[in-house]
Amino acid sequence: MFCPSPVSPSRSTIPLPHLDDSPGATPPRCISFVNGSTTNDQFLPTLPLNGTVPRIAAKTLAKLLSGEYDDYYDNLYILDCRYEYEYEGGHIKGALNVDSPDVFQEMFFDTVVPNSVIVFHCEFSQNRGPQMASMFREIDRNLNKMEYPNLFYPHVFILDGGYRNFYQEYHEFCNGGYTRMLDDSHRSNGDLVKATTKYRQNVEKAENKNRKVLVAIHGNANKQNIYQSPVACEGKSQSPIVSKMLNFFTSPIAPRRI
Repeated sequence: MFCPSPVSPSRSTIPLPHLDDSPGATPPRCISFVNGSTTNDQFLPTLPLNGTVPRIAAKTLAKLLSGEYDDYYDNLYILDCRYEYEYEGGHIKGALNVDSPDVFQEMFFDTVVPNSVIVFHCEFSQNRGPQMASMFREIDRNLNKMEYPNLFYPHVFILDGGYRNFYQEYHEFCNGGYTRMLDDSHRSNGDLVKATTKYRQNVEKAENKNRKVLVAIHGNANKQNIYQSPVACEGKSQSPIVSKMLNFFTSPIAPRRI
């Protein structure tokens, strides 16, 4: 399959997504937006851009899983970026649980897997999934800095609406049920705090590593932090659930009483 060559504009021109827990009402359109480039050669319909990595609708992933696009790619990877207890409570069939960017090098870049489609998601695909997708794309971009704008993996997407929406619409493509990140039992037994602490540490480690690479390439550390969690545009409303989740991610972790 022919992979179009992307051209990247300044990241400052890319709008930030608003934070909601439901897919947008705008119908998908058949375009490709690979780190900033638009072409008409992409075989998957994508939603209007609201971040640095394109999004696909739940029905598009369902068609991928049912084989409707088999002639266009060789490998499909669904990367579930939720916490382990969420994944164990139910996940998309064939999905891999990935909560750290450390695994990307060994899984995808030590030996490149050509002609692959990679789909990232978390519970709502508003925080963890987009972060991990951005980290993956930046690794790819750095490894190909001398071959710009080529990428090893141009077909990287985010599942719009995340697992919650996909499970509600296509539970036949899922194993198990749906465990929320803020599930009461996992909050009370400490799983949520442990998993969030681990996630933050993984992101910080990736940020520090990437910052060193950017300093080596550009000679300064004043590069925009691409791993920053998507933030709602000013004036945009957030759902109560997503607001609660973001408050949890950004608030300091209180020490446990003994």
